[in-house]
Parts: sequence; structure tokens; C-alpha cells
Amino acid sequence: MKNQKKKKTVTPPKTEMTASQLSMTTNEIYGKELEYEFTNYVTIDLTYASDTKLYWIERKSKADANEEISTIHFDNHTIMAGWNENDGTKVSLYSDFATGKTYGYQFFSDGRIRNLIGIIRFKSEVTK
Repeated sequence: MKNQKKKKTVTPPKTEMTASQLSMTTNEIYGKELEYEFTNYVTIDLTYASDTKLYWIERKSKADANEEISTIHFDNHTIMAGWNENDGTKVSLYSDFATGKTYGYQFFSDGRIRNLIGIIRFKSEVTK
């Protein structure tokens, strides 16, 4: 036991995104403004109106849309939502409302695919 080294605790750099603990069920998300921050890409404010409708607005460009979506509930905290945007882009978005983590893909009409990795927070947490 004498020669054992103490383990160092490493604090992530401030620029690294860390997931918030939303601790929400999928039934509690409707009507709440959520921030989706995707690593090295974009931040959007998103509101689920129901399992078939959502509204999003991109922070920098102010592009926005009301989308008709299809939703799969995996359990009480996770969903997969998918929709087709007006420009032909298809989006699949996995959201874990317990951990605040999100993953997805954008499939562009020219054949490109963008991997999305990010975090979800309440919009009010961001604007405080």
C-alpha cells in the first residue's frame, strides 16, 4: 500500500461541453424551450409541441421552422425524432432527457451526411 499513487482528478477544460442533468421524462418536454448545442457546429433553440410537431430556431442565422416530425419513444427519458426540412435535408435526432445528451444525423440532398453530437439544456439555464 505504501507505493500506491493517488489518482489525480482531471477537470475538463472550460471549452468542453458537459451535459446538464435535465432529469426530465419525455412527457415533461412539451412546450419547454430547450437549447441543443452541437459540438463545433450550431446551437438551436427547440420546442417540442407534441410527438408530431416541433419548432426550432438557429441562434446565429435566425433560420427557423415549424416541423412535422415522427417520434419514437424508447423509454421514459429517450426519444428519436425525425423530419424532412424544406431544402430536402433529412434529420434524425436522438435525445436523452435524463442525461442531457443528444446525437443525430443530417442527410443533405447532395449526399453529404453530418454527424451531430451535443448537449441539451433548458433555455433558461443558458440565459441566466
